[in-house]
Amino acid sequence: MKRRPSLWLMIIIYICGCLAVQPVAVAAEEPPAVQYVFLILVDGLNTEGYRNSPAPNIRFLANEGILDEQSVTLPADTVEEGVATLLTGTFPEEHKHYTMNDKVEVESLLDVLKKYGKSSAVIDGSGGKLQSFARGDNSYIQLDAKSTDKQVFDQAIDHFYNYKPYFTAIYTNDCLEGLVSVDKQAYYQATIAFDRSLGSFLDGLRKQELLDKSLIVLTSPRSSSVNRTCPLIMRGPTCKPATRVQHTMGIDVGPTLSRLTGMPKPFNAKGTPLYDVLNLKGEEEFLTLRQWVKELKEQRLNTWNKYLDLQDKLNRTIHQMTAIKEEKQSIFDFAGEREQAIGQLRDQIVRERLIFLGIMLLMGLGYLVEFKLLKRKFLLFR
Repeated sequence: MKRRPSLWLMIIIYICGCLAVQPVAVAAEEPPAVQYVFLILVDGLNTEGYRNSPAPNIRFLANEGILDEQSVTLPADTVEEGVATLLTGTFPEEHKHYTMNDKVEVESLLDVLKKYGKSSAVIDGSGGKLQSFARGDNSYIQLDAKSTDKQVFDQAIDHFYNYKPYFTAIYTNDCLEGLVSVDKQAYYQATIAFDRSLGSFLDGLRKQELLDKSLIVLTSPRSSSVNRTCPLIMRGPTCKPATRVQHTMGIDVGPTLSRLTGMPKPFNAKGTPLYDVLNLKGEEEFLTLRQWVKELKEQRLNTWNKYLDLQDKLNRTIHQMTAIKEEKQSIFDFAGEREQAIGQLRDQIVRERLIFLGIMLLMGLGYLVEFKLLKRKFLLFR
């Protein structure tokens, strides 16, 4: 009987110990927040270039973070169109930013950042084509289109150290220059040079102890290969480590960045956040998967409605083409009848002319005979 109080005391102490330790364990499992975001846009980088070029720094990001070697990108005619698609999560016919003279007509990721009081910067190595993405003072740096990737990264590092923007978009185009030269060796050399510049950039973040606190996304703003794919790489504290994903799209980048930074996606975004790249556990992962299923259902419904609209347009187009074909046939028939009538009139005119000539000949012969007869008659009386 004397041992029972000590047993109850041990049970109470054990329960209290579990309650005291559990919150600490849960807090330790929570991933750290993203302090800075870097979106690196490598124009001209495609799946083939990633696979065949020795690029250790790009592969470092891919091996430690998220990688989709064949992310589907749009075959945009201009860099402005491709970058706008990434930042808005919409298609070109919706954001309508085709050239540097156009304005983005839907909400972009930069607008969401500004709405939530987070600073942004665009380091533009295209020579000024991305000016429309400036959001306030010191938010846009323009470099000459002939600037090397190293110069673009050096400018990005200097700007970041001076102003520390929360979000930095870096556009480089040396890989594109190598691609359009139609020289595989030049293209691979450009990819290697970019990788070296990327390595210097990552070393700078590492020295500042910011590499593991930053979300780094690397991709191409538009398609530059036959199969319309490019690598999509993400590495950051809210991303799953060493994860391979498939079937991603360029329009998913903007919504995914919003989700990874804890903000809503741009208002008109058609892309879906890549929920399978999020570093989640337990009930939060289950709730997130439910949200993903909900958004996929909405996207499926929107796709189906768009398909029905296209089908209606196709049916109207077929009906119009059929009507045009019938009208064209009737015009051809009328033209044939007209040509036939013209031919008949032409034949009739020819016949009438021949008849007229015959009559004239007969009249001429008649006059000649009459003249002969009259001449003979009058000569008899001389």
